[in-house]
Amino acid sequence: MSNIEFSLRLNKVKIDEFNFKEPDDSFINDFNEEFLKIGLGLKITHNIDDEIIGIHLNIIYDYINEDDHKIILIEFKGLFEYKINDLKNIISDNSNGGINIPNVILETIIGLSISSSRGIIIAKTAGSFLNKLYLPLFNPSDIVKNLLKNENLEDN
Repeated sequence: MSNIEFSLRLNKVKIDEFNFKEPDDSFINDFNEEFLKIGLGLKITHNIDDEIIGIHLNIIYDYINEDDHKIILIEFKGLFEYKINDLKNIISDNSNGGINIPNVILETIIGLSISSSRGIIIAKTAGSFLNKLYLPLFNPSDIVKNLLKNENLEDN
């Protein structure tokens, strides 16, 4: 793998949707962290002419108890856009009609987006019981590997 030099800046943050349901006291008293499931959805968009790559995140905190009763506690949908200088010379076309973005760039912007989402969720749930349910740490390298595997993309 060759070294890549790149510079980027966060260009835009947009919260498309944020919902949370503050549980009642009986739920809080009976809360079992083992029933909490946190899902992460990810979509990548790009605008080569404007040197923009977008990370669209969907994060859901589901609580599924022993009776398979499901409650959505938190739902976050957001966009994080990054301007990457000289993007045209960093990316390449792939055999699927899309583009190849170097893994190091994907890992960087995915990690930044998830960390920023964590902060948004903490701020939006301030003062509530849900504020204690921190978004866990994710390894951006593992996420990129899963993207490559699931989307049949080319590793670079």
